[in-house]
Amino acid sequence: MYKINVFQESSSDSLSFNVFEFGTGNGPTVYIQSSLHGAELQGTAVIHELIKRLKSISVYGQIRLVPACNPRSINELCGPFTQGRFSPVTGDNWNRIFWDLANPSSLQNGGLDLKSFVANHFHDSFESIRFEFKKQIGLTLRNRLSSAYGTSESKILAFTLQGLAADADYVLDLHTGSCATRYLYVPIHCRESARAFFMPCNLLVPLEFGNAFDEATFMPWVHLQAQFREAGREVPLQFESYTVELGSEEIIDLDEACFDAERILNWLGSKGVISYKTSKTFPVSMACHLKDYKSYYAPVGGLLDFCVKPGDVLKEGQVMGNILRIDQIGTDSAILPILAEEAGILVSHASSSNCHKGSEIFLVMENPEPL
Repeated sequence: MYKINVFQESSSDSLSFNVFEFGTGNGPTVYIQSSLHGAELQGTAVIHELIKRLKSISVYGQIRLVPACNPRSINELCGPFTQGRFSPVTGDNWNRIFWDLANPSSLQNGGLDLKSFVANHFHDSFESIRFEFKKQIGLTLRNRLSSAYGTSESKILAFTLQGLAADADYVLDLHTGSCATRYLYVPIHCRESARAFFMPCNLLVPLEFGNAFDEATFMPWVHLQAQFREAGREVPLQFESYTVELGSEEIIDLDEACFDAERILNWLGSKGVISYKTSKTFPVSMACHLKDYKSYYAPVGGLLDFCVKPGDVLKEGQVMGNILRIDQIGTDSAILPILAEEAGILVSHASSSNCHKGSEIFLVMENPEPL
């Protein structure tokens, strides 16, 4: 069974989007959203494919999907290009606005009182702890949204989306890169679980908060585990959240969306949320730690000719691109090659050949190893 809900914050507000729900709720809850950044469109096509497929698949739990979670950003155009990465009102990056609500430093701003929660539930079963903690997360977010002082536009979206995921056990936030291959941000404790995605590239991230949505959903559970440990009880960290990068911005590919959905369905099957196992064959999944995910910046301004494409395996010293220096046009010094400092895998490069000095132009996984 499935249903469609139209979420609307209030009758006079423009924050309105569709929420698709599958399953009875008797089992794990999965929350999947896309298009937090307006130009990152492939996730919406993937959710379209997931919805079609899930109509004929038994769901043991609940799957909640939001195909266009930020209607403001997807409608921000400048000429033919979507300018949906930053709020035009606050200037905030739409994926750097979220709240680490169980961090002790958040308590003065209405955050969750973790010490009191642990004291009140110290002897409860772990299932009871999980149930009550999800309730407290949702209540904390609702209280912030109803603050007597009001809430900024970007924070209204942040608290709303966090609230929609408050009861989840698993969270997927679908994004794209500039011009990129498929890759996954994997919290370090989820490495084994992430193999079921069959993503070609995987970035192993520490359990730290950087204001992104995936971190805002897993960090309360990290804080909960730490607080219980400090109080003298060990509880497992049974929560998973991923940022899923699905190629390049500003375009969708419906054929690729079928493969993207297949990866997600296989992962859902591995978690027991649905009965599913892919029969398709995917390339070997490679991974590196976040510290080995290197950005290259343009040493000079000019026009960049890309000599490699996302997903390519790089050799040390290989030419990744050549910058045509406008100030040296017509001279022997006009071409400046950009070389790979170390062997690795090209994950993403800039979407435009027009680069200024200091522009991020390449993102490379160094020291890759099988996931």
